[in-house]
Amino acid sequence: YLFFQAFCPLYREGSKVSEVAENLHAELEAEGLEVLFDDRAESPGVKFNDADLLGIPIRVTISPRTLESNSVEIKRRSEKETKLWPLEGITARLKELIAGDVK
Repeated sequence: YLFFQAFCPLYREGSKVSEVAENLHAELEAEGLEVLFDDRAESPGVKFNDADLLGIPIRVTISPRTLESNSVEIKRRSEKETKLWPLEGITARLKELIAGDVK
């Protein structure tokens, strides 16, 4: 894979979403993880569809709704369900998830 995860911040305008997404993106890249940061002004469906078309195995979604519970939404391409993961410790958990996909 060119990228192991797509980062899809939603409804960024005037919200904390941009700040959290940019900080987490920088943190992941500092850890050596290749991240596709989809900051286009597109609908969630377009972003999610494009990530699937590119074959990206893990999608991380940050939105006002996920931030209400101080979490991010994780969607593995190989699974139908999405999961909410706490923001705290998310970098380490994503590294573990990617390491499992690489094997």
